[in-house]
Amino acid sequence: MGKGTKSIGRVLRNSLFYIILLVILYIFFLSKEIGLLLSAIFLTGFILTYIPSLSSKRRLIRILNQYDKIEDKFIAKKLDRSVSKIRSQMHTLSKRQKHKKWLIVFLNKRYIYYSQDTIEKFLHLYENGFHEKKILETMKKKSELKTRAEIKAIEDTLTNNKRIMEKKPVKTAEI
Repeated sequence: MGKGTKSIGRVLRNSLFYIILLVILYIFFLSKEIGLLLSAIFLTGFILTYIPSLSSKRRLIRILNQYDKIEDKFIAKKLDRSVSKIRSQMHTLSKRQKHKKWLIVFLNKRYIYYSQDTIEKFLHLYENGFHEKKILETMKKKSELKTRAEIKAIEDTLTNNKRIMEKKPVKTAEI
């Protein structure tokens, strides 16, 4: 399947709601009883497909909040779901995390969740002027951070979400 086919499918999926709505509206003008019946069926189907996705996101967030740091593969095992579904949900959550206390980072083709406590510790160290290596050394003792790449990914994600300001490079004196 080419890229063009995928985008056509996406457009059809996104516009399917409006197409069905127009068909029901047209049928309503022809026969009000059948139009109302189709509207009720369509609305019921729409609600039934929306509710499970809403509850699964809430369940995911509830499980995420139990850990200081957790990766998508572990969540998939815990929830007995495919990793691709968990990654899809975490991707959606990561796009809407600008004002959240927790943080979801994409690093090495995986999503990692960090709790509010971990992010607060990171921000405290970051605001006190610590560099990546010193932050890692300090946080290794208190949390499950293992690499400087994680520290850099957290910093970049917080910067992208405008939750911290970028550090200005230190100017060196020229001789």
